Amino acid sequence: MALQEFAQRITRCRDCKDLSGGREVHAQVERSDLANNLLLKNLLVEMYAKCGSLEQAFEVFSSIQARNAFSWNIMMSGYAQNGDLRNAERVFREIPPPVRNLVSWNTLMAAYIQNGRLADARDLFDQMEERDVVTWNTMLGAYAQAGYLDEARRIFDGMPAWNVATWNAMICGCVENKHLAVGDSLLEKMPEHSLVAWNALLAANADAGHLETVLGIFKRMNGHLEDAKRVFFEMPYGDLISWTAMLSAYAQNDRIGEAMAMFDRMPRHCVVSCNAVITGLCESGDLAAARALFDAMEQRNLVSWNAMISGYARRQDLASARDLFERMPRRDQISWNTIVAGYAQHGELEESRSLLDRMPERDAMATTALLAAYAQIGLLEESIELYQGFPSPSRDVILSTAMVAALAQAGRLHEAQELFDRMPHWDVVSWTSLIAGYAHFAHFNSAIALFAAMPCRDLVAWNALIAGLGQNSRIESARALFDQMPWRDLISWNAMIAVYALNGHHALSLELFLAMAMEGLEPSDVTFSSVLTACAHAGMIDRCSSCLESMRSDYSIEETLEHRRALVDILGRSGQLHRAREMIQQQSGDGISWTTLVGSCKIHGNPDLAKHAARQAFSLDAKNSAPYVQINSAMDRSPDFPEIWCVSQRTSARSLPAAVGSISRSPFFLFFLPKRSGRGRKASGFKGGRSFSDVSLSNLDEKEHRFVGCKRRGAWNFNTGYWKERMTRKEALGCWQRQCRTL
Repeated sequence: MALQEFAQRITRCRDCKDLSGGREVHAQVERSDLANNLLLKNLLVEMYAKCGSLEQAFEVFSSIQARNAFSWNIMMSGYAQNGDLRNAERVFREIPPPVRNLVSWNTLMAAYIQNGRLADARDLFDQMEERDVVTWNTMLGAYAQAGYLDEARRIFDGMPAWNVATWNAMICGCVENKHLAVGDSLLEKMPEHSLVAWNALLAANADAGHLETVLGIFKRMNGHLEDAKRVFFEMPYGDLISWTAMLSAYAQNDRIGEAMAMFDRMPRHCVVSCNAVITGLCESGDLAAARALFDAMEQRNLVSWNAMISGYARRQDLASARDLFERMPRRDQISWNTIVAGYAQHGELEESRSLLDRMPERDAMATTALLAAYAQIGLLEESIELYQGFPSPSRDVILSTAMVAALAQAGRLHEAQELFDRMPHWDVVSWTSLIAGYAHFAHFNSAIALFAAMPCRDLVAWNALIAGLGQNSRIESARALFDQMPWRDLISWNAMIAVYALNGHHALSLELFLAMAMEGLEPSDVTFSSVLTACAHAGMIDRCSSCLESMRSDYSIEETLEHRRALVDILGRSGQLHRAREMIQQQSGDGISWTTLVGSCKIHGNPDLAKHAARQAFSLDAKNSAPYVQINSAMDRSPDFPEIWCVSQRTSARSLPAAVGSISRSPFFLFFLPKRSGRGRKASGFKGGRSFSDVSLSNLDEKEHRFVGCKRRGAWNFNTGYWKERMTRKEALGCWQRQCRTL
């Protein structure tokens, strides 16, 4: 029985608390070759603990020879969940210090709280040298639920950073203790609202008869329409404010059909309700309907104009956006920011800069948009000039963070660190941008030191460091960091699965994919791309096909181009070259798939198909040198390869990549020369199989030294067919021109 099937059966027994079934699967595991598999051992410990059989859980735990952090934590958690705090404490003390992580501390602290030992939990909290947001939230929630709101608020105010769970715990504590005004004030400050907080405050204020407060909350609701709808229809009356609030809730949640239906039912319209519908229509892409309503409005305010300009800019209709912008009776900072960012995000950098220079008062948000756009296409000096030209006292954390990120992405890490150190304060993105830069350029000591100094690590920072380690083949370090994470999201799992897949650890990649499924996370199309890559490199054709079928049927994920490329790769690696070609042709082809096929032809010795695939790749992406590199290497093996390979009469000379070879003004491209066989100087002297440097007739004079190369290499004489160890520039130029005329 395969590892996956064993793991699924153990997990089912755990979820159903089927102890007898779990024991039966355990017996089968012991009789198999997977008796010592760490993943299965850990799952068995967890299953026995969930079923209340702590003796058997400990028996399996004791049999694990190389326990990891997960092994210790699930054993401790098993004792804690079954009320055996004494043994939970014993396991905690026995965890080796290098293995004991934040999850271990948090698990024991939560166990104390669940068993009413708040003082012990606080003692443990105070002993912790390092805390994450889960630690803080657990302690805060405990105080709030126990009615100690003052202490909860002190914890809340002392936290280095908050997440949604932090706000929920504090707001629900206020609601449960009847401090509704405090709860509502916290809700207003909450950066990202959640269903838990909304429901708690809506229900409490409705019960207390605070109708105006309910309406205020209701107007701010975003993403929870069923609650909004229930409150709306239970109201004793509906005025223009409540109608508009409900309309806005529909429009902001992409339910534009229901928003329009409510708009049509409204007793009368106002500017606010029209703006809500215009915004919703623009976000849904129906710019024609939005413009029709905009033109029909008797009165418009700045929000009306800005909504239409933003809609056009997002859909890349910059001409219409600019037309409205120039016609505005007056503009505010949002108007300028929207149009500057619109041009910047769509690559119109000169126009964006011109508008930025026209702004009555240059804004940090607009400057950040243009700075990031410059950095994205490698214009770092322009980014620096823009940043340095912005008044220093007005530089906010977002603008400075964008500059740090630009410097880090360009590899100028020392300057990025200096700017980071000069910032008056940082947010999570500031830390993460610099960490990602260090990790990407393999400065892991600096990345890890910065990561350790981070006051509150979010998932983006963890994921960035894992990805950086993986990209530089630091696989064990990436996995160690992954195992230390206090919690993981889908991106974390995808990153680690990709690390294994791209570094050739195919079995570990597939095992981690299985472990992710056991955690209850649904894979995404990105997950399947990594899994298919692992299957391709491992030559697992059947597993690749079953993964694709599972992706479609079990998870309703549509097949993407990345998935099809992986399938082409696995068919090519297994020698099914013509089947791979048919698949590329069925999907209308793309340059990367054809280039992949060239590499497979090299492996399996099919020069004719390799030439065909390379021509197809070039016709689709003339600027990509990869097919030429592949075909050059592949054809070196072929004794019957023609003396000169010429491609695509229909492609301009300028489009051939400079890295590939020489360019002539003729309709053909001279690609490279083959290796020679035979007697005499023609055979022994030729150093062929190499492409020339970037030379065309139009620029030969300034670059001919690159064509001739270093003198000890010489050049090929097209007239005689012989290699000449020494060739003057005049001779080389004459040979080149005569050959170009004959092509």
